[in-house]
Amino acid sequence: SPLIDAGKASVTVGVVKGETPTGRVHLGVVSNFLAGRKAGQQVRVFVKDTKSNFRLPPTGTTPIILIGPGTGVAPLRGFLYDREASKATGPAVLFFGCRKDDDFIYREEMEGFKARGVLQELEVAFSRKVPGQRVYVQQLLEGKAKMLFQMLEAGGHVYVCGDAKHMAPDVRVAFAKILAEGKGLPLAHGPGLVEKLVTEKRYLEDVWASG
Repeated sequence: SPLIDAGKASVTVGVVKGETPTGRVHLGVVSNFLAGRKAGQQVRVFVKDTKSNFRLPPTGTTPIILIGPGTGVAPLRGFLYDREASKATGPAVLFFGCRKDDDFIYREEMEGFKARGVLQELEVAFSRKVPGQRVYVQQLLEGKAKMLFQMLEAGGHVYVCGDAKHMAPDVRVAFAKILAEGKGLPLAHGPGLVEKLVTEKRYLEDVWASG
């Protein structure tokens, strides 16, 4: 957040490194380049405003619902710092997905946001922590359906960041169900209710294709 430090940019990068079925070792170009830099080493970057709609609402009283598994938490982290610095009063909740405890990046920061009241709820889904028991963010969303519906009815905005192939569609399905059931409508009306939020720029996605 520029409100915290206008001269500092923070990036969250997962290092891409793996072997293909044919035996070829695949190294992500940018992620491995960054991982190979030493502390204090300078890296030239190009910074550009993309004019994306993936921004906080103009007023700090608006409720926000943040969903960001893995490195998808990066912009949401910036949002929370911004809300704290601007003394926003609207409720904020974060649904974060990771595999195990070691993948719970920024844990101290997120728990600090919760302790200071910047976050009203911090829900973490562990998909590999317990053998045979996989929990994903969309399941946590359904478990908090009543709270989320109330936030949306109060004009809340939803921000989804991460995997476009599985997570984002599953989260949409969860919100479709939450909205339809909250309004007492057949589930078939759910997707249309989500699309209405998209049109109103209240359901915003920053997603990318994954393997």
